[in-house]
Amino acid sequence: MEKVVEELKIKYKSPEWYALRTKGIGGSDAAAVLGLSPWKKNTDLWKEKVGLVQSSFKTNKRMEEGSLAEDPIAQLFAIEHADEYEFVDYKDTVFKRGHRFASVDGGLIEKATGRKGGLEIKHTEPNSRKAWEQWDDKIPDYYYCQILHYLSTTGWDFYILKVRFKSYSLDENGKKKLVITEREYKFERSEEEESIKVLEKAEDEFWQYVIAKKEPPLKLPPI
Repeated sequence: MEKVVEELKIKYKSPEWYALRTKGIGGSDAAAVLGLSPWKKNTDLWKEKVGLVQSSFKTNKRMEEGSLAEDPIAQLFAIEHADEYEFVDYKDTVFKRGHRFASVDGGLIEKATGRKGGLEIKHTEPNSRKAWEQWDDKIPDYYYCQILHYLSTTGWDFYILKVRFKSYSLDENGKKKLVITEREYKFERSEEEESIKVLEKAEDEFWQYVIAKKEPPLKLPPI
């Protein structure tokens, strides 16, 4: 039976918010469950969920800058797309469906249809050709897994990923110049159903290992 989606009022990044993260699977966990995270193995995630280790995810200056930029970028999106979408602030809301959790950057209501969707903000600074290639006509796998997880947890009809890229180039005098570019990606639930089912199956299996306190087999990303 499909579980009901609950809306929990919990202050973002409060002690209660962090505590809740250990009791289910969040959007940032989805890639690790599938063995697609560049930062964490599925076995490391399992150790966190069963309480053997504390979260090993570390921040840096670039990541902190990205976190600070999320709200202003979301507000700009709401202004720029006011004719298309009504923006819903879910900053201190956690969506829960069974063992799945979602802390979203914003909700959207499509004015022409009334359909519900979500908004995910990323502020990133690709520093190599390989890093830029992950965004060529697609998005990185770990962000795609996050979008799928949010679609699964909320049950919404679509999701928009708004990305702000920060990079540098040299001007005619050889001085470093800041360059900002932006892209938007829209994901329709109807087009992602099969991928959502694959992720849900993997998350359900992973959570059974957590409940049983039995370490899952190691999943490695494709070469």
